[in-house]
Amino acid sequence: FNLSPYSYTMALYGIPTWVVFVALVVVQFGFGGYGVIVKKFALENKADPLIFCLVRDGCCFPVLLLSALAERKFVYPKGKKLLVFFILGTLGMFGNQFFYIMGVDFAGADIASIFQPAIPV
Repeated sequence: FNLSPYSYTMALYGIPTWVVFVALVVVQFGFGGYGVIVKKFALENKADPLIFCLVRDGCCFPVLLLSALAERKFVYPKGKKLLVFFILGTLGMFGNQFFYIMGVDFAGADIASIFQPAIPV
């Protein structure tokens, strides 16, 4: 089951190619369905977008931290890099999702799902 030159790379890590494809499909369903989930469960129940985003990021933080620690040694930013790290985290991770949720509220889940791939990762 060799579909691309990436199969050799995946074989080095011991991950079958089909697992990678299934993971990519699951991620795409997640991106497509996130706007619908936000609209149905959060905004129709009159949840505040700011609180929803804070809870979402608060739940994601431990998962991302443990993933970073498992992947490699964690390096703490120091000095000016700490300020840049804070600003990028606030504007990038929190601000991006907050304005996405506001867009779902104003434009609807279908329009937000259409523009979801335009968000830089």
